[in-house]
Amino acid sequence: MKKKGQLELSFGMIFSILIIIATLAIAFYVIFKFMQTQECINVGLFFDGLNGKIEEAYKATIVSDSYTSNIPSGITAVCFGYLNQSTVTGGGDSTKQNELKANPATRNSGANVFFYPLQQGCGGKFPYHKESHAVVDGFFCINVENGKLTVKLEKDAFESLVTLSK
Repeated sequence: MKKKGQLELSFGMIFSILIIIATLAIAFYVIFKFMQTQECINVGLFFDGLNGKIEEAYKATIVSDSYTSNIPSGITAVCFGYLNQSTVTGGGDSTKQNELKANPATRNSGANVFFYPLQQGCGGKFPYHKESHAVVDGFFCINVENGKLTVKLEKDAFESLVTLSK
C-alpha cells in the first residue's frame, strides 16, 4: 500500500499568511505614496529656495549671484517670464512658450516660473509659480542637467527688482 502525502495547515497558519500578505501590500502602497510625496516636496523646495534667494537679493543693493537646485524627475526645463513676453533671441524656447500658452491652467495664472513639461513634477499639481520681486528680459527656458538647474540673479543699485537670466 502506498500512502499519499498530506499537507495540513491549521486555520491559524492560513490566517497568519494572509496577514503577512496584507501587511506587505500595505507597505508597498505606503512606500509608493511616499515617493510621490517626495516629488511634491522637491517642487516646494525649489520654489521656496528660489523665492528665498530672490527676496534676499531684493533687499540687497547690488547682487550678482546664482541659485542652483535639484529638480524633480521628469522635468526637462524650467521656463522664466510671462507668457505674453517675446522669447529671448536665439533661445529657441518659443515652442515651449506656445505649449504653456495653450494650457488653460497657465494661460491666466499670472505666473512667471514654469516647469516643462507641465504634467511632470508632483503629478502636475504645482507646475508654475509667481515670483513677485523678479523680472526677466524676455521669456526663456533653462534645461535641467543631471537633475539640477542654475539660474542667475542680478540686481543693480538703481533697480528695484531682481533680474533672472540664464
